[in-house]
Amino acid sequence: MMELINDVQHLVFLAILALLWWLWIEVKRYRLDKTRQAIFSIRDKLFMRAARGEIDFDSDAYQLTRTLLNSAIRYAERISLLRIAAVQSALERHNVEGIFSSRMRRALEGATHEQKRLILDCVQELDKTLILHMLRSSIVSLLLLEIMRGMRLLGRARKAIAGRVRQFEKTINNDIFLDESFA
Repeated sequence: MMELINDVQHLVFLAILALLWWLWIEVKRYRLDKTRQAIFSIRDKLFMRAARGEIDFDSDAYQLTRTLLNSAIRYAERISLLRIAAVQSALERHNVEGIFSSRMRRALEGATHEQKRLILDCVQELDKTLILHMLRSSIVSLLLLEIMRGMRLLGRARKAIAGRVRQFEKTINNDIFLDESFA
């Protein structure tokens, strides 16, 4: 009988492990879709601003930024902290500026201040989106982020409770002061 219970426990454990693995895969797919949607949104904003005439569709800065956004959409699942660190290390080791960086620098030379700001804002928003994607795609960093979020929520709750306690103490003190029997 004990053997049967142990076998059932092992099967339940394996089933739970398989469920957790499946959930993690689904969460990763969801995060990937959410990241791609955020990048689509950045690209759409850039397009709409170009349609309003804030930047020329044919400018190198617009074309490079659009290519960067399209590449990020296409290869979002391959982006990782390890790959970025490896590429950055290789570029620094060989003292080479990235091809994209040098082309973008040249493209922005002829742009107005507003156009530069538009392009740099798009690139910065893309960077933020990809960094969050990378952090949320790693189970270790995801757990750390959730612990930090929980601690932040706990801190807010403590502050709210402390504020209510102080308010309650004031109310009690005012009631005692106003009570004629203590006057």
